[in-house]
Amino acid sequence: MKRILLLLFLLAFAASCRQAPLQGGDWNPPVREALQALIRTAAAGDDVSRARSYAVFDFDNTTLIGDIELETLAYQITHLRFSIPPDAFYRTLLACVPNIDAPLEGLDAVSARMLATDLLNDYLYLYDHYIGAAEKEDLDAIRKTPDYADFRAKLWALSAAVDATFGYDVGCLWILRMYDGMDKREIAALVREAAVAGLERPRIDTETWTSPDLGEAGVVRATVSLGLGLTPEMKELYRALQESGITVYICSASMEEVVAAVACDPAFGLELPRERVYGLRISGGQYAPGYPHSHHEGKVEVIRKYIAPRHGGADPLLVAGDSEGDYDMLTAFDGMQVGLLLNCGRKDDFGRFVEEARPPYVVQGRDLSRKQYLRSDKSK
Repeated sequence: MKRILLLLFLLAFAASCRQAPLQGGDWNPPVREALQALIRTAAAGDDVSRARSYAVFDFDNTTLIGDIELETLAYQITHLRFSIPPDAFYRTLLACVPNIDAPLEGLDAVSARMLATDLLNDYLYLYDHYIGAAEKEDLDAIRKTPDYADFRAKLWALSAAVDATFGYDVGCLWILRMYDGMDKREIAALVREAAVAGLERPRIDTETWTSPDLGEAGVVRATVSLGLGLTPEMKELYRALQESGITVYICSASMEEVVAAVACDPAFGLELPRERVYGLRISGGQYAPGYPHSHHEGKVEVIRKYIAPRHGGADPLLVAGDSEGDYDMLTAFDGMQVGLLLNCGRKDDFGRFVEEARPPYVVQGRDLSRKQYLRSDKSK
């Protein structure tokens, strides 16, 4: 009898937990209430409604605190993890830059050609002594050389300046060229290493990388954000949505394989099936023809063309994002019941959108698990 009563108690407790998720953590009360109501309604629906129910999340600075591509680039630089042959490095740096002699925004008359010239000289030294060496020199010793200091600051500065000067499409493609020479499996392994390192950092912070007064560009300074956060609250939200019958998707402006390396790996706790991750698709160093660029209005196109047809053409019930790159998908769907806005403290149009948000929008304005949502220059 006691065993039966205990079993009934456990079943009742489990049922109550399923009906009242998101009890813990640092959710803002209005956010928690809106998400709980959505989950309860979905869980009570019939098979038809559940088949039509889905949610779409941005990845960088929404699902994840930080930017996975930028974190991976910082990791590549810090650990000199490149597979680009020396004779291709200069061409790779400039391959997608529309005007290599134009002054780059924020760099005071410095051009992409000037930075690429300096970076090639640095890369030749680093390749011979570490990157491509049969017997690598000590990495800590390499990091003390002027060649490494110059390479570190100028490569990051070039990435940021290309994006700021020539726009988002160019900036997104440029950063992905740093994976040249790697296959998809090698890229995924690199991303996972970078993600683990970023998550293990004791805090999310910024550093300033300064080059020596070398080469054509001279002294260059770059501000780098380091560290990632993948909070218990977000992991629980993903689980609770899926347990209630709401299928979860990611639609990111990062490269699809890069996002999937984290989102689909059980070690990171999100455990999405690979087919539910959408991002930029690259073929031969260029955007895949015929596939939308998955940022801004391109995210809406991805949802309507690839995700909604899996759910009878229905609109997403929940859309979550943090930046101007997410604005279109947050405002395009009449059937959306909750728009979850992650407040990164932006001062742009999206920041004003957050400040003026009214239902069905809710704003997560308090840090989750005491990790700060950092402002990112990329509108992903």
